[in-house]
Order: sequence, then structure tokens, then C-alpha cells
Amino acid sequence: MKFSFTIVSVSLLAILTIGCGTPVSYFTSSEDTKSLDKKAREAVEQSLLEHFGTPTELVAWTELPIDFGRIDGKVVAAPAEKSNRFQVELTSDSEDVSRLTVNDLRGLALVWESGKYRTAMSLNDKNEEIAVNFQVTGYDADEKTLDVNVTLEPPPELGDRFYLLGYQLAQGHKLYRKYCVHCHGVNGDGKGPTAEYLNPRPRDYRRGIIKFDSTGRQDPPTRDDLNSTIKKGIPGTYMPSFLLEDHERDKIIEYVRFLAMRGEFERLLFSGMKNDFTKIVIDDRVNKGEDRNEIQQELDQYLAEDFPDRVKRSLERIGNAWKLVENSAHVVNPKSPRILPDVDPDSIRRGRALFLSGKTKCVSCHGVGAKGDGPNLYAYQDKPDGSGKYKVPGVFDDWGNKIQPRDLTRGIYRGGRRPLDLYRRIHTGIKGTPMTAFGTALSEKEIWDLVNYVMSIPFQ
Repeated sequence: MKFSFTIVSVSLLAILTIGCGTPVSYFTSSEDTKSLDKKAREAVEQSLLEHFGTPTELVAWTELPIDFGRIDGKVVAAPAEKSNRFQVELTSDSEDVSRLTVNDLRGLALVWESGKYRTAMSLNDKNEEIAVNFQVTGYDADEKTLDVNVTLEPPPELGDRFYLLGYQLAQGHKLYRKYCVHCHGVNGDGKGPTAEYLNPRPRDYRRGIIKFDSTGRQDPPTRDDLNSTIKKGIPGTYMPSFLLEDHERDKIIEYVRFLAMRGEFERLLFSGMKNDFTKIVIDDRVNKGEDRNEIQQELDQYLAEDFPDRVKRSLERIGNAWKLVENSAHVVNPKSPRILPDVDPDSIRRGRALFLSGKTKCVSCHGVGAKGDGPNLYAYQDKPDGSGKYKVPGVFDDWGNKIQPRDLTRGIYRGGRRPLDLYRRIHTGIKGTPMTAFGTALSEKEIWDLVNYVMSIPFQ
């Protein structure tokens, strides 16, 4: 069985097939998308399919800041007559091309950078001109010959340059299936086959929210953040440390980023229609006297006029956020060094006073004794979407999972135990949870005092 891949850019659409033996699988729609009217849901699902594909037919939308993986090549010998095979020389800055096999290259998109096929066009089913999708269908590592899915007449010329795209993401998908999918699921929704047996639940990437990272409250994680989590694991959870090679972690990181961006894209498309075109909203509008046919006409008009712009702006917004966060300016770092308790013994006392104060309200969740048994665990909390309170008391994350505030007496910190890690947790909070960001409410000195107190608790 073959693995498909598609590449999309501003002016290029290329379909690829990557690897053999990959079971066919599909992304499933979120519960939000499923709540939409049939026509609205189909529009969201079709856009997701066009821009991200399926797990076995991925799409590389080149406007997104994902390292899809590029291998450069040039034609070094070509047949004298029409053929789909020619001899090549491959190079890559990140991969050892001498180790590449047919299973590594089969299905990758082949994009011509020079020669007569650089602007090759064909007609689709609607008789519209589209760019030809060149794919690698075979590779002989000994002879260095490449097969493509199109018979080239005339054949390419000596020196024609091209590149193969998709290697990094395809390998990331394979590694994700091997190490991650059983907990995090095909969609990256944290609903793998073992997820229901785990507490806390595996992370749902689809909101682009990673709880433990180094960036601001509204920012996605950096590649370094994801690398640290994969490499070190998360203490006190079922997320283990994966002692993989650096290049393997890099590939998994790109695939996780891909899943997160896909999930964010789906949420943004849904948010443009949730107030008017969910099944519940439409039924309510009809019950209040509106005509169902007129509502459908309104939806048709939205999908024809506003939805395409929503798609474009959503992709731009997601791409900018994940691109800009790699700038070091988005990483939270203290401007002043930590106040060491040995130098300032009162720092721990001041930190304890802050911990117990109404200014921070730490005891609401962590309790007076910092054992994670504060009064919020026994109260009914408001849902973050404003739809009322949860049906049971306790503390919940943004995914609706009941969570347990950290027992600080144990000295186990899921986001890392360095003073800098604790500083970031206090400064930025913990994304996707009720753990508040105190970066503007507290001074740096106060944050360091809290860090010193928290680090002292297990030894008291």
C-alpha cells in the first residue's frame, strides 16, 4: 500500500506518495465541526482535506512554517527518448543521501526548478489548466535512477535541477505512528487507544496549546520546547522520555506542529460559523420563526463570499504565530537574576507570604499546606466558554478534563525543576489550565521569592 502526499504553494499543487506498507487512516472531525449544519460541516472538512490531507495522503502547504524536508537533485543522465526514468545526483544538508532507499523516496513530490518541465501544465476534470503533479514512483540506490509518475516526452535534459519535498514530514509521520499515536491519537487529539486509561490525559495538540513551554501565554511552543518535552518526558505523568536520535526528534516535532496547525485551522473555520450555522442554532432560529430555506441561502452566501477569505486569513494567522514564536523575543526569560536564599534568607519568607496572600490566591488550588487540596477542588467551577458550571466540583482544563493541582510537597514539577522553569510557570501560568499568569501582577523580585518558597516546600 502506498502513502500519499500533496504539496501546496501559492502557485503549485503537487501530489506525492510516500513509502509502502502504511495502513490507510483518516483524520476525524472535531466535535465542534460535527455540530455544524451538514453543508457547513462539509465545507470545513473539504478545506481541511485540501490544505492538510489525510494521515496517508498528507498535504504540504508551503506557506506554513513547517520543515517539510527538501532533497535537492539534478539530472546527470537521461534516455534519448520518452521515459519516466532518468539518472540523478541527490544532495541534502540534513540527510545522508547515501542511505536513502526507494521506501524513503517513493511518493515524494518532485518539483522542477529548471528545464522544460518547470512550468508543465495539464487539464483537470473541469478542463482547467493545473500544474502537473510530479511524484517519485521508484528509486534505484545503486544505479541512482529515479522513476516518476509521468512519462516525459521529450526526456529531461542533462543538468536540469529539481527538488524532492516531503521527506521530513513523511518520516515524522512514521515515527509518530511508532511512538506517539497510541496515546495522542491519529488526529493529535489525545484520544489514542490507551488514552482513556491514563490520568492526566495525553495532550490534545489541536488548539496549539502545549502546557509546559518557554513562550508567552498566547504564543505556541517553540521547536526547542517540543524537543525538551520529547527528550525529557513529563515527570509525574505517563509521558516518558524518548532517547531518540536528534534527527528523529526533529521529524516528530515537525509532524506534531503539523497536527497542531491543522487543529487550529479547523477551530478558526468553525468559529466563523458557530454563532449562526450549527444544527442547534439553526433549529432554534427556525423555532423562533425564521425560514429554514432562507437560513440555508444565508449559509450558501457565506460559503461563497466570506468563507474563502476566512480560509486565507486563518492560514496566515496560524503561519505568522508559529513563525514569529521562533524569534527569541517571544521566549520568557527573567530580566534579573534569581535572588538566592543564601544571600537573602528573607526571600523564602516573602514567597510564603505571597503564596498565602489574596494577591496570588495560590491556596485556592494548592491549599495552605501546598498539597494540591485547595477549596477550588470542592467547588463547582465556571466553564471557560461561559456556558455555565461543570456538573461536578473540581478543577478542569480547557479540554474539559478534571485535573489535580500540583502537590508541591513532593518536589515533582511537570514542566521542569530548574528555577527558570518554575519562574516561567509563575510568570506565564500553565496554558490550558486555570493556573494564572502572574507576569504583570507580580514584580520579578516577587516571582523569584515565590520560586524560592516553592523549591523549599519539599524540605520543610
